Amino acid sequence: MSTVLNLLLVPPAYSAIRQRYRDYLKQGATLFTAGMGTLLSVLAWTFLRLESPSWQRIRSQSAFWFPHISPHRPRPADPLRYLAQGLWLLVVRNGQIPAARRNLFSALPRWRQRYLNMMQQLPQRMGIQEASTDTQKLPISSLETLLLILLAFATTVLAILCITQPLDLLAQFVFMLLLWGIAMLVRRVPGRLPTLMMIVLSLTVSSLYLWWRYTSTLNWDDPLSLICGLLLLLAETYAWIVLVLGFFQTIWPLNRQPTALPEDSRECPTIDIMVPTYNEPMSVVKPTLYAALGIDWPKDKINIYLLDDGNRKEFKAFSNSVGIHYIARPTHEHAKAGNINHALKQAHGEFVAIFDCDHVPTRSFLQLTMGWFLRDRKLGMLQTPHAE
Repeated sequence: MSTVLNLLLVPPAYSAIRQRYRDYLKQGATLFTAGMGTLLSVLAWTFLRLESPSWQRIRSQSAFWFPHISPHRPRPADPLRYLAQGLWLLVVRNGQIPAARRNLFSALPRWRQRYLNMMQQLPQRMGIQEASTDTQKLPISSLETLLLILLAFATTVLAILCITQPLDLLAQFVFMLLLWGIAMLVRRVPGRLPTLMMIVLSLTVSSLYLWWRYTSTLNWDDPLSLICGLLLLLAETYAWIVLVLGFFQTIWPLNRQPTALPEDSRECPTIDIMVPTYNEPMSVVKPTLYAALGIDWPKDKINIYLLDDGNRKEFKAFSNSVGIHYIARPTHEHAKAGNINHALKQAHGEFVAIFDCDHVPTRSFLQLTMGWFLRDRKLGMLQTPHAE
């Protein structure tokens, strides 16, 4: 290697490289890492033009940009560290950069921050506002309605064209990159627009696949292959329908805010909390019961019931030890529904809250939900996500 470098480099450069290699060895680097670091230095100076003013500014501030990498003692993984840190500086790093350190290397983070700020301000620029609750609705003019209809129509036509047009492998790759780029652009926009756009993109991709399956994959010449292909196609069609129905459930989620409760705790209603179980182990049921005991509600107006459809003695003993009610029915018809109906006959609270035995309630669950029953006396049931 030394002979090759001596032939390729002028004497001053060769001397500088040899000195760098010796310095690496003096700092404790192994022969391999010292040689690798020297070789990478030669390649960097050859192809990156490190003598340019921009690179000189970066190299003079290397302790700031790469504080975890020693320039005097190379390590085998240093190339990966430089690559990872460089990508992080270019793509992820935000915030204001001191004017003295602004250069070509710091341009991309500033541009990215401007893009994020623009995305955050986009709804205000377009005049889009979100109501604080679902009872507040902003009036929509006829012109806005017409524009929305035209936009929906144009989007539908474009989606149909994308779905029905045959695409080769390269076209599919470009199409996927385009959809990914759109997703990356809209994901920073606040409000429901990102969700709607993600649903549209997902439906476009899934419909494109289903169209290809219907039009290009069935073998009509072989009855056995046709039957097997149709059965698989029906299963995939069923999965696509489930996907569409799931999108309808999440396309426009309600944004209900908690309703205030009475200031006097004596006016709070009595709550019966029921936790049905059948064959789940004690390690699963215990966290739910402990969380139910810790719910923020007047203790004299809350009763907790463990509905054990497995009639297990250890569950009854545990219920007695923590001070909750234990109910076990003699028969087990209608599974969980029958278990709950049997317990409802023995409960005396004004309201009932039911938790699966493996879903731990938050301390504020009743504080966030019971106000709706007091606000609307005709309300009979309120269902919350499992995350509550």
